[in-house]
Amino acid sequence: MSLGPLQVLIVNFDETNFSGAIEAEMRRLEEAGTLRVVDLLVVAKNHEGEIEVVRSQAEIAQALLGDESIEDRELTSDEWAVADAVEPGGAAAIAILEHKWAIPLREAIEGAGGHHVVTEWVAPEALEELGVKLTA
Repeated sequence: MSLGPLQVLIVNFDETNFSGAIEAEMRRLEEAGTLRVVDLLVVAKNHEGEIEVVRSQAEIAQALLGDESIEDRELTSDEWAVADAVEPGGAAAIAILEHKWAIPLREAIEGAGGHHVVTEWVAPEALEELGVKLTA
């Protein structure tokens, strides 16, 4: 089985008002075969600075937190240094995503003798500053 390119995505949220829209979109993309959520950790920081694991698929949580029984456990920012990046009342998500759509493209590139050199995500604004005209 060939894996698609893997991406580590880290997102901070100013508030913890999750409506379910992000989870629904990730589920839609998985069902369409576009991507696969390999692992996911979502944490929230209350106004007292305590960290709560909101959602976890375990691998990231175990690697970052070093605890096999983290579900429903409140963690303090002293226990998890990365929590310093989350403002009180906010949240953060760390996801490992497999881009399944890219498997056939990568295989076509390799079949033509190409090989990976660099992969970068670029903000549209950065390209526009270079004079690249983008159309949707």
